[in-house]
Amino acid sequence: MQIFSINSNNFKPKSVYTKNAQKPGRVLNKYSYANKETGFTPSINFSGGVNFNGIRGYFPNISPVSFQGTAESLKKLDIYSADGKRKSVEKAEDGSYLVDFETETRIYYGKDAKNFLNSTTVFEDDTQIISPHGAGLKIETDGREISVDSDGVVHLRNGKNAKITVLGGNPLVITSKKAPDWYERYTNNPKDESIGAKQRELSNIYAHFYGGHIRVVDLGDEIKDKLITSGQAKDSGDGFIEMKKYYLPDFTEHLLGDVLSEDEMKVFKHYYERAWKLKISTKEARRVSAKGLDSKLREKLKENKVIFDLNETEKDRVFWGRTYGSKAELEKALKDLGFSKKEIENTVNFWKQTNKLGFDYSGLKYLGDDVAVYSLKDRINNRTGGPQYWYSFSVVVPSAEDGCSSPYIGVSEMHTDKEYKEAVPFRQIWGAEVLHSHFISPRKYQRELYLVTEGEGALTVIEDGEPKTIVLKTGEGIVLEPGVVHCVSAAKGNYKQLVCQVPAINHYSNPIKIEYDFPEGYDADTTSQMAVRELESI
Repeated sequence: MQIFSINSNNFKPKSVYTKNAQKPGRVLNKYSYANKETGFTPSINFSGGVNFNGIRGYFPNISPVSFQGTAESLKKLDIYSADGKRKSVEKAEDGSYLVDFETETRIYYGKDAKNFLNSTTVFEDDTQIISPHGAGLKIETDGREISVDSDGVVHLRNGKNAKITVLGGNPLVITSKKAPDWYERYTNNPKDESIGAKQRELSNIYAHFYGGHIRVVDLGDEIKDKLITSGQAKDSGDGFIEMKKYYLPDFTEHLLGDVLSEDEMKVFKHYYERAWKLKISTKEARRVSAKGLDSKLREKLKENKVIFDLNETEKDRVFWGRTYGSKAELEKALKDLGFSKKEIENTVNFWKQTNKLGFDYSGLKYLGDDVAVYSLKDRINNRTGGPQYWYSFSVVVPSAEDGCSSPYIGVSEMHTDKEYKEAVPFRQIWGAEVLHSHFISPRKYQRELYLVTEGEGALTVIEDGEPKTIVLKTGEGIVLEPGVVHCVSAAKGNYKQLVCQVPAINHYSNPIKIEYDFPEGYDADTTSQMAVRELESI
């Protein structure tokens, strides 16, 4: 790893830079998921098939679902603090690196991760195992065998018994002993009202996704109007439509043959198929523990088909007959069925305690006791409805019944679709990259780890009011302490990176990313070009 100061003979910066206010639209709000954001929305290739430009349409040369690093191990890891101090992290005897002291979070990569998994059957700490694209894992737990073919993550709660076999590739393992003392998990009943507001907001969004609803912004108004006029769909509010009946995609295509044109059908079928799959795959969100539910009320709810018994031998769980996105929606449904005021109150309390809609079930392959397995290829970005590039973040569900969300650590990945033989500005690859820092307050913080697994990358950091370039080669990483103002400025080769955020605080209402102006005399172009030159010089 090398750090370069920008040549002040080329530029004449001042030592003062100003912080930007959060840009409009960056913060998730009630309606932001319905806005058109082409960068995260799949596009249709009418010559046949679907182009998942999930990140590529707006950010060319990036795929959200492909990751395969050539680095077999992590060769070097540094910590960089806001005052510009840098020090190396010593590799432990077991091959791990300690990246956060308060949570005692460690990372294992490549062959060190394989050694750890080969020797571990009881996971003492909360653990994540990231499976790379083109490789895979086999998980044996709960008397079952679950495969992760590619682009997946396994979450294990502390104390979990499991056997993990690496079938190929270079996995990343993250273990964490505890959450920060100030950290509040993402739950249905949080102490922090702002987290409660986020939970209710996401519950509304996921109620649409899990109900199989389709975003109007994806279909377009003309297709929407034709579907509603023909009686095949209805407006479900908040920018979504709901099909009157959900059939297999091919049958639905046949049903709408006289309603939509050939081109319109291609658009509709793509989004309908995605909604249909999501509706089916996320039914787990409606399976809840029946503990605490009055037996008489339970029978009445069953008689009215509000809930159904699952007839499980090991767990006493019931299945909600439909998705309720809000308390008011459930109250109205019960009132229409003739439930008394007291029965409605008790049912709503039961729903509030067991409702899991605010959690992310998209891409969920398996959910058991203290274990969850996700496939990134089927994950949905809750703001856009497009593909997700986060393996894990704080609103995923790692265990079956307790309503708490782990992991403490969020993990995302990014890679180029082609090899850059010469270094290029990173904004050419990821157009949304901006100068920023992460969550920090007198009590709360967030560290960020960059790990380059293939190619070479260059970060810009601001030190004493001036930009400096940090170069990361294949197999090198850096932990940025809270408050470090930074951005990725350049990349070279088949660039691949993993980014870990400690802790994951996507459920906090405060902005996770705080954007900044460049110091006076600099901008994104000048710093990117300097980073490009530094990469070319090594």
